[in-house]
Amino acid sequence: MSYITPKGVIAVGSVLPGLASIAVALRFYSRRLKGLSLGADDWLILCSLVLTIGLGLTLILGSAFSVLAEPAPQSTGPGGYFTSIDHAMIVTEKIFWSFNLVQTLSFGMAKLSVIYLYRRVFPSRVFKTISKVMIGTVVLWILGFFLTFFFICRTDFWASWSTLEVFLNQCIDSNATARAFCISDVVTDGLILSIPIYWVWKLQLPRSQRLAVCGSFLLGGLAIAAGIARLVIYIQQTTNAFSHPSGIELMTTEIYWSMIEMGLCIVAACLPTLRPLILPLLPRKFLSNIRNKSSYTSKSASQRSVRERSAKGSKDAESLSTASETEFVHRYPHEVHFGIETSVVRDLEAQNEVPLGNIMVQKSVVSHDFIKVSKG
Repeated sequence: MSYITPKGVIAVGSVLPGLASIAVALRFYSRRLKGLSLGADDWLILCSLVLTIGLGLTLILGSAFSVLAEPAPQSTGPGGYFTSIDHAMIVTEKIFWSFNLVQTLSFGMAKLSVIYLYRRVFPSRVFKTISKVMIGTVVLWILGFFLTFFFICRTDFWASWSTLEVFLNQCIDSNATARAFCISDVVTDGLILSIPIYWVWKLQLPRSQRLAVCGSFLLGGLAIAAGIARLVIYIQQTTNAFSHPSGIELMTTEIYWSMIEMGLCIVAACLPTLRPLILPLLPRKFLSNIRNKSSYTSKSASQRSVRERSAKGSKDAESLSTASETEFVHRYPHEVHFGIETSVVRDLEAQNEVPLGNIMVQKSVVSHDFIKVSKG
C-alpha cells in the first residue's frame, strides 16, 4: 500500500509551486530594487515556474477527481491485472505521459537559468567557454529526454494509456528510461553547482568569505538531495514492479517526488539573487562583527601580499641598476586586483551591471609600497 495519499498529492501540488512563486517574485523584486536589468537567467527561471505551476494544478485536479493515488484496477480474467484497465488508470497514464514531457522542460530551464546567472557573475573567457559547454550539454539533455518520453511508444501514442500488456509489448522500457532521467538529472545538477567553486577560490579573499560565497552557490544542493531521494525511492518502487498491480501507485510516486524536486530547484536557483533582501533583515550587530572581521582579515592579507611583493621587488632591484622607478612599479600592479575582487564578492549577482539611469562611482583607497631604484 502506498504512503502517498490524495491529500498529500494536493499538498505537494499547491505548496511547492507556491514556494517557488514566492522565490521568483522576490528575485524580480530584488532586481527592481537595485535598478538592475533582467537577464536570460531571470526569464528562464520564470518559464520554469510557469511550467511548474501548471504541473501543480494537474496534480491537484488529478487528486480532486480521484485519479492519482488511487488503487490500481483488479481483474479476475485470464490476463489478470495485465489486461485490466479503468478510467482512473487511463487518466493517470495520460497525466504521467504529459508530466514527463513538461518536467523535462521545467528542469532544463532551471538548470540553464543557474548557468546564465554564473555567466553574469564570472566574465572570464575560460569560464564563458566552460559555461557554453554546459549549456550545450543541458540543451542536449532536454532534447534527448523530451523526445524519448514523447516517443516512449514510438508512434503508437495510444499505447501509453492502454493496458499493461499492450504497453510492455509496444513501448520501450519506461523504468529504465525513468532511472536514466533521474540519474542524469542529479549528475548535471552536481556539475553545474561545482562550476564556480574554482573561480571563487581564486579570489584573493579571506577563507571565510570564499566559503560563504561557495555556500550561496551550493544551496542548489537542496534540489540534488531531493533528486537523490526521488531516485532511491523510485528504484525501490520499481524493483519487481510488474509482480503486482501497482501502476497508479508507481506513477503517482514519481510525479509526487518530481514535484518536490522541481519546487526546491526553483527556490535554490533564486536564493543567490536575494542577498539585497536578506542582508537588511540580519541584526546590525551581527553584520558589524562580520564586516569588522572581514575588513581586518582583508587588510592583513593585502598588507602581507604587498610586503611579499615588495621583498621580491627588492631582490630584483639589486640586479636592475639601470631600471627606472616607473618601470619597476608597473611590474607589480596586482594590488588593484585585490580591491576589485573584494567588490565583486560584495554583490556577486550585480557584477558589471550599473543601475539604469545612474552613474556608479566607486571610491577606494589602496596603499602601495613603492621601491625606489637609484641609478648608478
